[in-house]
Amino acid sequence: MFQVKNKETGKKYTVYAVGDEYLTRFLIYEDNHWKWQCMDDFVPVNTN
Repeated sequence: MFQVKNKETGKKYTVYAVGDEYLTRFLIYEDNHWKWQCMDDFVPVNTN
């Protein structure tokens, strides 16, 4: 697991899985359900 931040909203998410069909996608939990999100919408969060 690792954290990412949405480029538009600044909201942080924990990534639970990574899928790789045609595009790399992140599995996150939002609004009481699981969502696959395109990695282009997110940046990594530095935890240091």
